[in-house]
Amino acid sequence: MNTRHFLASLAATLLPLAIGVVADCRATELPDYPDGEVAGIAVNYTDSKAGGTELPDPLATDSGERVATTDQWWDERRAEIHAHFASYQFGHAPGKPAEVRYEVVEDRGAAFDGAAVRRQVAIHFGEGDSAPWVDVLIYTPTSSAVPAPVLMSIGFIANNQVVDDPEVRVGRAWDRQTNQRVAATAPSRFGKVPAKQIVEQGFGLVRFCYGDVDVDAPAAAAHGVRALYAEGDPLARNPDAWGSIAAWAWGVSRVVDYLEQDDLVDARRVALYAVNPLTVVRLVLMRWLGRLRGG
Repeated sequence: MNTRHFLASLAATLLPLAIGVVADCRATELPDYPDGEVAGIAVNYTDSKAGGTELPDPLATDSGERVATTDQWWDERRAEIHAHFASYQFGHAPGKPAEVRYEVVEDRGAAFDGAAVRRQVAIHFGEGDSAPWVDVLIYTPTSSAVPAPVLMSIGFIANNQVVDDPEVRVGRAWDRQTNQRVAATAPSRFGKVPAKQIVEQGFGLVRFCYGDVDVDAPAAAAHGVRALYAEGDPLARNPDAWGSIAAWAWGVSRVVDYLEQDDLVDARRVALYAVNPLTVVRLVLMRWLGRLRGG
């Protein structure tokens, strides 16, 4: 399957879902967010309060030289912009950890009336039972004679809460009352992923919970992967240290590391997607509007 066919099949899978919720979005207006706090963090949504910031020219290097060639963009300016995003927004994430252990909890389980092969893998970082780990759920189509392209998502809830499959092992959730991880057995307020429909279209599905990588809660850095690289108190971060978003992206890379050695997955064709249908609608509408405007 070439790239064009892959994208066409992906659109055929997701577009009906997007169309189904367009009616709910037609009358939606952008909310007027008040300044205040979000998750205990002070926020500002008013431009006039942000100060007299002058944005840098993307086509001028840090030394002031104009970018004149494609090679100069790729070799110099692009790397500078990437470094700025790391320093000022997301933080500097480390590379692949030295200590990684792949625990195959389930190798080739049958799922969805034989339509899919199910694998469950725990990726352990560091040494000892207390080291962080990530539960990864993998479905690949039984009908595929070659390694399958896969759709991968990092979501808000444990794997067992997001698919209709009783054989998926119970994952973990963060209890904000006790500030610790607990078994994810409570009903979820989020919907299910149509895993069976995805594999029936010839795609694999890879899924894991962002909380396994880094918990999105105040004072929870000690319970995620960032604690592996902290010198002393994990909460005592340097201004350019990586935060949760960088940690989640790092977790995606670590899952891809495993997929590269999975013989049922084509690791060259892994698409990261959003499970929120409203996000799909926004992406589709933005693309259509861009075409109408000549973009």
